Amino acid sequence: MPEGRWLLILEDEPAMARVLARELRHVAEPRVCATCEAAREALGRPGPLVAAVLDLELPDGSGLELLAKLRRTQLDLPILVVSGGADRDAVNEAQRLGAEFAHKPFHADNLRAFAARTLRLDARRGREDR
Repeated sequence: MPEGRWLLILEDEPAMARVLARELRHVAEPRVCATCEAAREALGRPGPLVAAVLDLELPDGSGLELLAKLRRTQLDLPILVVSGGADRDAVNEAQRLGAEFAHKPFHADNLRAFAARTLRLDARRGREDR
């Protein structure tokens, strides 16, 4: 994994956050945030953000707000939205904003497929940057 690259995980359930970080750590350094506020602060972190995994239902807001913020500046950033209780409108909005969606509990294969797509895109970006 190239140095400095990181992955945002916005998840307020500690057990789920650990699973996500463990399954995706080969993609980039995971940065786990349990609140929208912490995630917004993390976006100021140095180094390229290569992907994001966002829960929708958080103590201080919705992951959809952060998804919209990310899309304003990073149109091709791979984003996976995960939720156990999202309504149809929230899922539709996440997909309209170009995110993938996985309903909790999800299978590890969902994460592996997301990771593989992220790594391919990151490698392609690396070739374009040369």
